[in-house]
Amino acid sequence: MRFLAGVAIILGLAQLSGEAVAADRLTCLKTTCQAAGSACASVAYDANESCQKAIKQTCGKVPPAQMMACVKDAGKSCAATREAAEAACHDQLAACAASCGPNGADAHEYWCTGEIGGGLKSGFCAGENGKGGIELIKRCRAQVFPKETSDFTQDCQPI
Repeated sequence: MRFLAGVAIILGLAQLSGEAVAADRLTCLKTTCQAAGSACASVAYDANESCQKAIKQTCGKVPPAQMMACVKDAGKSCAATREAAEAACHDQLAACAASCGPNGADAHEYWCTGEIGGGLKSGFCAGENGKGGIELIKRCRAQVFPKETSDFTQDCQPI
């Protein structure tokens, strides 16, 4: 009987220890990686905004019959540049997150970005171990973004 009580205490301490490690990791992510991740995402966002404005200026000068082809070609270039910049930011965040220690096999951590009032907001969100999926993403969006933000401008990616 004492053996079972000892095992129960050890298991309870292991769970508390795991929760403490997860909390420490999230604190590390927010203090060590948040500013750099937000800066990287803002640079990518600003570059994409500039590219979109350039499309409007350039393609606004072509004859109407050629406008759609112009927008399509220029849009592909903007999209490729944006995707490369976002991938570089994600790689930077993943490297920084790795420096915060292991996240556990069941951990779910996300980096969320969203357009708010003509600007970009971004942040980390972590779920309880073993609890991921769409409900966690909804909770992350609610945590990172104001309620009036459209879902269409938000994106949460696992890190």
